[in-house]
Amino acid sequence: MLYHNWNQWTTRSIHVDFFYKEQGEGNGERKLAAEFLTVPKGQNYSFDILVKDEEWEIKELDDDNSHRIGVEVSSSYSVIKRHALRIIEGIINVSSSECKNYYSNLINKLIAPQGRNRTSILERLQKNELSESNLELTQKIITSLVGQKSLLSESKKILYSSVDGELYEYDHRSAFRKINVENISDLDKIELLGGKELFFWLLATDDSSESIDYFQNIDLRERLNNLVRMPFESTRLVLVDSNKGYFPVDDLSIITCNRITQGNPRIRINL
Repeated sequence: MLYHNWNQWTTRSIHVDFFYKEQGEGNGERKLAAEFLTVPKGQNYSFDILVKDEEWEIKELDDDNSHRIGVEVSSSYSVIKRHALRIIEGIINVSSSECKNYYSNLINKLIAPQGRNRTSILERLQKNELSESNLELTQKIITSLVGQKSLLSESKKILYSSVDGELYEYDHRSAFRKINVENISDLDKIELLGGKELFFWLLATDDSSESIDYFQNIDLRERLNNLVRMPFESTRLVLVDSNKGYFPVDDLSIITCNRITQGNPRIRINL
């Protein structure tokens, strides 16, 4: 047997039809089990067959080289989704008309009806139904907003305290929150803070600053890729094909998330 290669079916499983399966099993499970003189474990186990003390998870790919992932990633996916939605909803729901106009290109991409169902990216993410192209667009928009955090310098803003009237140093986020409650025009706020681009970014991300930090070092796509690889860190993924045989995956980097469907990320195998 070769890892990370297609292994042809042998005479050991010639008597087992690839498409024969019992309840709870997938195509190829019985045939692959016969190759190693064993049987599928069944629904009470977290893996399909045991081979040489390795737990194997068996998957048949569709025409797109993809397949569904189990519910074991659902809770972790919900965290990623929550942070993505906070950023998207934050920029869409910003109250300032000037800020909305500043980010109009991004906002329009997020709320514009698309496809046969005429639903927006925001609605599709809320419903856990993002196509590959829409997932890529969501990635670009979030990455763009996260990247603007570079506008924050380490220097402090020196402002008068509304409590005691003394001058104090504030980081940019704290300075923004202090300035933004003042009964002054946006132009005055922009001047005090030090620039329109910084002011509008802080305004659009004020409710999602934690989520901006969440995606700063690991972006949306990488977090989703890490998520769909996680189940196969302790269990070996083995691909099966009626003609090609079986492929024990030995390099998890070929596993990526290509879209969101039916409530969870979907896996693509890049062979």
